[in-house]
Amino acid sequence: MAGPAHVSNDDGGNASNSNGDSNGDSGDGDGNGDGTTDVDTDGDDLDIESSDGQEVERVGGDLEIEDADTGLDYETFDDGDGVDIESADGDHEIEQADGDTEVEDKANDLDYETSDDRSDVDVESGDHEIEESDDGSEVESDNLDYETADDGSLDFESTSGPVEVEVDPDGTVDITVDGEEIKEDDDGLEYENADDDLEYENDGGDIDFEDGVNDIEDDEDDLEVENTDNDLDFENSDGDVEFEDADHDIEQDTDGRLEFEGRDGFEVEGNDDLVEVEEAGN
Repeated sequence: MAGPAHVSNDDGGNASNSNGDSNGDSGDGDGNGDGTTDVDTDGDDLDIESSDGQEVERVGGDLEIEDADTGLDYETFDDGDGVDIESADGDHEIEQADGDTEVEDKANDLDYETSDDRSDVDVESGDHEIEESDDGSEVESDNLDYETADDGSLDFESTSGPVEVEVDPDGTVDITVDGEEIKEDDDGLEYENADDDLEYENDGGDIDFEDGVNDIEDDEDDLEVENTDNDLDFENSDGDVEFEDADHDIEQDTDGRLEFEGRDGFEVEGNDDLVEVEEAGN
């Protein structure tokens, strides 16, 4: 395998590209149909495309990584505060922008949404729906319907029993019925369904959700998503983003550092000043 290509940007925005075996190949703008790695630079901007359709493009503080073969589309913007990722299989999507978050797993019928910095929550998972807002809370399953309003009223229905209801003097509500438990206090809502391996907890705006396949942790600084069915891991920690699936490993931070490991030995690593590109056979 040839040595890595080192791409450095000088003050004039020009690029140098040299391989360890003197087989440097600069970007030719032909859509990469000649079996080589294309590298185009303009100042801090980069556009790198592998011979098999994997592309890394950085413009200012925005980054996009696409894999035409697997279907991965990874985008970050606003220095990592904004995220739009569509997984290779098309079943999973992660979005963050302006205090709003959405995580979707179509294969397992999950749609997790928060808005206004987690003040509003709407989670749909199979036969379950959980909602929280300033107006109140609601939990629905095929067995129960629980609803509270901002005036303190509570409405609860269940198709089975026995039902245990406890209301404390401080307003804390705890209801248990047939393997399901709902607890609500001033900090937020908790819901557990043991039969469906589903757990939801909102602790003062720090949200944890699990459904047996997806694990979501969402708080003021971090969003973490794990999907065990597809070996998918995502973390955004205050703009430092990590994403991993079966074929790709991406790490980027707010200082401009980027590491990408794609399919078939295609790797891109570097920062705003120097980028190293490696592809098997080039």
